Amino acid sequence: IDGAVAIAPIVIHFADGGGGETWEEIKRSMVDGTRVIAEACLRHQTKRLIYIGTIASLYLGDSAERITGSTPNDPQAETRALYSRGKAMCEDILNQLHREQNLPVVILRPGVVIGEGGMPFHSGLGFANQEGHLIGWNSGDNPLPFILVEDCASAIVCAMKAPGIEGRSYNLVGDQRPSARQYMKELSASLGRPVRFYPQSVLKLQLIEIGKWIIKRATGRRDAPFPSFRDLKSRGLVAAFDTTDVKRDLGWYPIQ
Repeated sequence: IDGAVAIAPIVIHFADGGGGETWEEIKRSMVDGTRVIAEACLRHQTKRLIYIGTIASLYLGDSAERITGSTPNDPQAETRALYSRGKAMCEDILNQLHREQNLPVVILRPGVVIGEGGMPFHSGLGFANQEGHLIGWNSGDNPLPFILVEDCASAIVCAMKAPGIEGRSYNLVGDQRPSARQYMKELSASLGRPVRFYPQSVLKLQLIEIGKWIIKRATGRRDAPFPSFRDLKSRGLVAAFDTTDVKRDLGWYPIQ
């Protein structure tokens, strides 16, 4: 990593998509790995570090909330799923290094990424327990923060060139935001075969998760964390996104 960073004037960190089933494993692979890259950037005086985060580090379970790039990470990130918690901690570390050591970091948080080569049944819509059947995180009626993969790529290019954006965070969300129900209807028409969306109540999902937790505990999984109701609410992505800042600062306009 040190050798690669040494010869790169701009570093794009897009390499921490997971890496474990426990918090210790996630911290070692995702969080500590991000710190290694950031410290290498400081040593070699990298011009800019672009960190590809995720909107999962935010709390998105409040429909009255207006989300911008300046919206902080979920203040209760420790109660969230391991992936969301890890990504939030990565951002915390990078922002701290920016404040204390002037790390030239820019954080980009893609929304629900779809496009050629990806999975049509995205986890942002719900849980696909089998091909063509998607169990929603809620009723499936709220607009979702979709983004085409091409728009993500163009935003990264814009972030490489835009002046004076160090220390900023931006959410990458397109202008077209169909609901989960609408998306599945259009997907069915495109595939030429039926696909089903099953709306759920968040409370029902929580009760199911608690049942799974009880079974894990009974079979010896004493380290299994209690299911987070806050995390389930956030998965529904009911908060509204305002992308005025990213369009203005990066000169980025999604084609979607």
